[in-house]
Amino acid sequence: MGVFGLPFFGEKAMPGWIDVNKKPGRTSQAEFYAQPWATLKSHLNWAYFWNGGQVWWFAISALIYYFFPYDFEAAKEGFGSWVGTRLLINVAVTDLYCAAWYIPLYVMRLSKRKFNEHNDGPTSSRLFHNIWYTTCGAIQWTVWEAFFIRCYATGRIAYVSDAAYFSTTKSMVLFMCASYAVPLVREFHFYFCHRFLHINAIYTYVHKVHHRNTDVEPFSGLCMHPVEILYYFASVYPSLFFLGSPFFMLYNGMHLVLSPAGAHCGYEDMAQSDQFHFCHHQRLECNYGTASFPMDRIFGTSVDRLVDPRAKTQTKTTYKGEGDHKITLKSLKQNGAGPLSLKASLPLFDDFIFHVVFLALGGFICYLALLPESEAALICSPFKAALLMGFGPIITAFVLRALFGGKKSKVPFRWPFTKEKYFGAFGLHAVVGTAKSVGPVFFLVYITLSPAGTLSQSIPFEWLYLFFMGIIATLAVTKA
Repeated sequence: MGVFGLPFFGEKAMPGWIDVNKKPGRTSQAEFYAQPWATLKSHLNWAYFWNGGQVWWFAISALIYYFFPYDFEAAKEGFGSWVGTRLLINVAVTDLYCAAWYIPLYVMRLSKRKFNEHNDGPTSSRLFHNIWYTTCGAIQWTVWEAFFIRCYATGRIAYVSDAAYFSTTKSMVLFMCASYAVPLVREFHFYFCHRFLHINAIYTYVHKVHHRNTDVEPFSGLCMHPVEILYYFASVYPSLFFLGSPFFMLYNGMHLVLSPAGAHCGYEDMAQSDQFHFCHHQRLECNYGTASFPMDRIFGTSVDRLVDPRAKTQTKTTYKGEGDHKITLKSLKQNGAGPLSLKASLPLFDDFIFHVVFLALGGFICYLALLPESEAALICSPFKAALLMGFGPIITAFVLRALFGGKKSKVPFRWPFTKEKYFGAFGLHAVVGTAKSVGPVFFLVYITLSPAGTLSQSIPFEWLYLFFMGIIATLAVTKA
């Protein structure tokens, strides 16, 4: 919506299934998405691409790619001033795009149906907090992008030139299909990565930063802990494993950077409004994917509408999980849009240790990348460095939880998935979530630090097998 004549704000921007006679967010989505495979099928037409945010993210990516082309010649020589250019582009585009949603909604008030009608919007302290983390997300994307450009320039990742893509009709069709597939890959990755981040230890030290906002606004979309951003950007794995244009890497990355702004708008009557994900921020343990992908309905973690904080009983609606938190007016006001004090945003001792470990790992990897290959190999092999960066944050989180858990240690290891079996839904999500989150991080670091000419496409057969087996297993499970 919000494209080709459709309005961006107001009731006309809302999808047809919303009942305007009900309060914002109270219309049930259960009937509209009653047939999971039918909603998934809705992605297989061009309207999905042209009548939504996809076309804007594609256009922004294409403009960046055309006006600020990658300097592969400079990248052959190493990391230099060209990285600073990419940093300026990414930070400017990210912050301006979020502001383009924030100003009409929270300054001009062009929309009226706010999901959380008890709050007008974020305080200045909370807004600063969200902008800070959003900008940090754009900075980390620049590191990912720089590693890719370096790998393309030095032959570590093979790619198809743009001239080759537009030389024949067949290659042009392949280019269009690949462009269409980018948002589908992103949605599929998001579900597994998101559920993975909600495993208790990882949530405690990583994902809770994103959930400081229960009443979301555009800058809260990319407001994530750097470790979460690390695994979130792992959605660019197709560019590691399959032959394609560098444009797809850029488009995938910009899709990840820009798309959360609209989904976290906080209003019902605007294009790209996302009631399904707002329910996740209100109730925490539900709706890990998107409404149009059937994963949550298959595994019983979908909530079809917002709960009423004034109600005496909190209905579970279609939810079958354990995280059925009671929502109150006080919690919505304090956690949703209230001031975020400096004290509240400072890390606890174990959080501080986790931050130090991650910053040390990230700094160490960047240091190795800046060194000549021979010198870097003497300090740490590419394989060991990749293991440290990929698995280090997860191992650290579980160790710290065991050491400093206190009362939190009484929470079951699998919470909020304690009803799921190890050799069932929990095991499936843990394995596939790890593969899709950690795997691409491991391989990008490994290839970046490996000798020039080592093709990434010749390595990850085991991981690709795991990815596709995860897809098959997911489609086979019918835990409705």
